[in-house]
Amino acid sequence: MESKGIIELNAKDMLYQLCRKWRTLLICALCGIILMAGLSWTRPIVIMGESSGKTLDSNFDQLAQLKEKLSGRELNEVRMTVESYLTFRRLLLYNGERSDDSILLKLNPHMMPSLSRSYAISNYETGNDYPTDGKDICDNIAEIYKREIRSSRVVEDIRHALNDSINAASIQEILNVTKDAKSIVSIRVYGTDREQCETIMSVIDKYFDDITKKAQSIYSFDIALINDLFEETENTDLYEAQQDQANNTANIQRNLMALPDKLVEGQKTYYDTAVSAAEELLSDGTMSEAAVLELLFHPEDYKSEADSGEAKNAEVQALRVIRPKYLVVGAFLALFLAAAWILFRYIVSTKLKNKDEVRWVLGSNVLGVVKADSLSGKKKPLQAVDEAIDKLFLSENDRLEPDKSIELICNEAYWWAVKNNASRILVTGSFSDSVTEEIKRRICSALNALSESKGMGQADRKPVEAFMSESVIRSVDAKEKYTEADSVIFVERVNGSHFNDIGEEIELYKRHDIAIIGTVVVS
Repeated sequence: MESKGIIELNAKDMLYQLCRKWRTLLICALCGIILMAGLSWTRPIVIMGESSGKTLDSNFDQLAQLKEKLSGRELNEVRMTVESYLTFRRLLLYNGERSDDSILLKLNPHMMPSLSRSYAISNYETGNDYPTDGKDICDNIAEIYKREIRSSRVVEDIRHALNDSINAASIQEILNVTKDAKSIVSIRVYGTDREQCETIMSVIDKYFDDITKKAQSIYSFDIALINDLFEETENTDLYEAQQDQANNTANIQRNLMALPDKLVEGQKTYYDTAVSAAEELLSDGTMSEAAVLELLFHPEDYKSEADSGEAKNAEVQALRVIRPKYLVVGAFLALFLAAAWILFRYIVSTKLKNKDEVRWVLGSNVLGVVKADSLSGKKKPLQAVDEAIDKLFLSENDRLEPDKSIELICNEAYWWAVKNNASRILVTGSFSDSVTEEIKRRICSALNALSESKGMGQADRKPVEAFMSESVIRSVDAKEKYTEADSVIFVERVNGSHFNDIGEEIELYKRHDIAIIGTVVVS
């Protein structure tokens, strides 16, 4: 197809196409609002009671003001620093709790009280009948005693015997079983004094026989007590463990102190305020670190509310609400994506977009535009909106009622036929649906009626006959009809007729010297 030129994208027509899709855009906006409302519901607003004091209110007011002054990059740097602070804070608390709870770490490594009982293992076999895992049988026997003595049932009894507030991990640290010499297994317990050591050992004694039977069911051996010894000796391993604990705590504290060093002035202020608010929010243990972090960097979600009658006992509550800003963002985001998709389809479409493409690119005359929406007589909901959009973007001729538009089209086509001695007009088009077929039928009827009324009393004038057919490039039967015609009118639909099909039809009729009266554009 030889085109007359390259059409440029028409900004006005693109805007018109968007406005005509207002129903689609409205539905997309509603979907965006619904989705963002759901997201807002999943992110509760934290409500603090009055007893949190005015400090929290002041902190979050300050955070909201500071957030507006920081760029996205600066705010992200502060957030990473606060995340590091929360991590070091958690490690520091863990170290502190371990130091407070651990019996072992509180002992004096230079005079460490311990009570040990040594047992001689004899008459054991080392043959292949017993699983040794590559170890000496005495090593495996010692492992069995160690595992069983540190089991939950033994540890729980020791806790009750000492103090129920002591945790299980602290109890396990002071229980040990080793293999001494070649065939001696020693059970050793540590404590603050001899009395505590004997209390722990007395609990182990209750389980000793059961543990021995369990070990003898796996390995055949005899066991006999050879030594029962309480002593206070130096323990270098404990000294190193205490030093490591102290060094870890000091390192964490140094890291905490150095965190804000790389921040600039505005960032440091935000960091200090956020840390102060975090300490207060985490103090009662009702909020997770992740929830606190989100709140610190979305200070607009914070809401302080007095708890009547409970001013001294504040509670942290999560209030689920639908926030208007989420709805606005959802609507605009959905509108943007929908509009982008509509415009993308408009740009890449190979279908007829408007009447100008017929005139500028194909070089065909446009006889007129017929509005398909009002052809059936059925009005869409809020049809007045569509009419207002058409009035804003379309000329008066392009907004005519279908009957009036067809009347003008047929008058122009008739006088063209009279002037050019054309008597048989074929009405066809590359696209076919119920609307275009109805318009073709009406054009044929109007032309034939016009020919009869104009031709009366004019014997020298050839009567004009109009007839319709399917597209000649799509139907074999249509090829028989187009040979009978001396002129043709195309009826093509916007967003329906493919640009290349229209061009192919125009070329075909030109090649057979069939005059092209023009094109009727159905919009």
